[in-house]
Amino acid sequence: MGFSDDMAMPDDRILARGRDMLGLIRTASRSAFTSVQWRDWLLNWAMGHEGLKRRMFSFIASLPGADTPRGFGALVKEHFAGSDDIPWLLRSAARAACLAGPSAMRLLRPVVLRRAEEMARRFILGSTASGAVANLTRLRRRGYAFTLDVLGESARSDAQADSYVREYLRLLDRLGAAQERWEGLGSGGELDWGSAPRINISIKPSALAVGVDPEAMFERAGRIYEKVVELGGGMCVDMESLAFKDATYELYRRLRIDSRFGDWEHLTLAVQTYLRDTDADLSGLLDWARSRGARISVRLVKGAYWDSQVAASQARGETPPVYTVKSHTDAAFERAAVAILRNSDICRLACASHNIRSVCAVLETARAMGVDDSRYEFQMLYGMARPLRAALRKTTDRVRLYCPCGDMLTGMAYLVRRLQENSSNESILRQEFDPSAAPAKLLANPATAPTAH
Repeated sequence: MGFSDDMAMPDDRILARGRDMLGLIRTASRSAFTSVQWRDWLLNWAMGHEGLKRRMFSFIASLPGADTPRGFGALVKEHFAGSDDIPWLLRSAARAACLAGPSAMRLLRPVVLRRAEEMARRFILGSTASGAVANLTRLRRRGYAFTLDVLGESARSDAQADSYVREYLRLLDRLGAAQERWEGLGSGGELDWGSAPRINISIKPSALAVGVDPEAMFERAGRIYEKVVELGGGMCVDMESLAFKDATYELYRRLRIDSRFGDWEHLTLAVQTYLRDTDADLSGLLDWARSRGARISVRLVKGAYWDSQVAASQARGETPPVYTVKSHTDAAFERAAVAILRNSDICRLACASHNIRSVCAVLETARAMGVDDSRYEFQMLYGMARPLRAALRKTTDRVRLYCPCGDMLTGMAYLVRRLQENSSNESILRQEFDPSAAPAKLLANPATAPTAH
């Protein structure tokens, strides 16, 4: 069956595929929301107390800066001892701990840090290079490819940015040695699924320079990418806050056509569909690639900085640069996926989503268009939605996990974003694991939702 520009998305197939996948997910023996472990119980309990959830996440994000008993005590007092929007029992316990003074905080702080680090290990692959590589080897044995992300954002000095580069170069040395022992996934050849490098990393432009400094970003990213190409690997340039958007697009274009790297095409750009400008930005990127005769790759995401983008816009009295209705973002994701699949001769798609409708829309639309399997893959965050990723791997082998690694406390900001995604009342993850959630609602076309326009 062909797929023309004036043809609607194959919704009947998407619904059928989605129902099959939901069946696999809901019969899985374990999910992130049925675990009896304390961290999952705490997350579920916090979801029922909005004030507690908000303060708990803020507390976790602030922990790395509370490096003394006095500072830790101030943090406990600020978040839990004086607010009426958290449960009375916890508030009373926090007040008692604060009254006990620094001696109590000296005992309490390491306990809290250990528990926070245990929670972080659910989403962070490892804290050392050797540990990360060992865990990646285990993931590959289970049939999953990876992209490895060194934790760290917003460099505060050139020395810190240079340290970020050195950490990647050290990791790449270890990955280069390890890949000699790895078989390619799917085909068993040198490439995963016959088309993708076994080594893949993701970098953050904000960690490459102090502020938005295109030249410094390009110089440091080039040093990392040179090593990646030497190893026959792939690299993704992550998209972050709006302040870095234009510089990130430019960084990607410069790296892709730099003569040092020849025509190596395994360079990916993350594109966020919650931004209102993405339709135009993506169209411009595809036109640029075609005019240059350059094959590119796009990691399609919805975006992880929604709260801060909306808050900053509201403070300035401006219209938010992001969609404020979930169905609008979901519809934009599907539009972008179709645009990429229509250009599959020059652009490879990495569908990065935990939304079962989005995943099934990409899968079935690609099949309806006759897009070769090698031109798209699926990506999910390490530690999240295990039943969905298992169901997706049964449907298509091409599943890559986004794997952060690094110091657990340094990764607290990342951890908080993952917890927020897991605990949101609108979270598609919660609905997918909820047996009472209607499949028709989960799989509804976002372009025809009542609030879409």
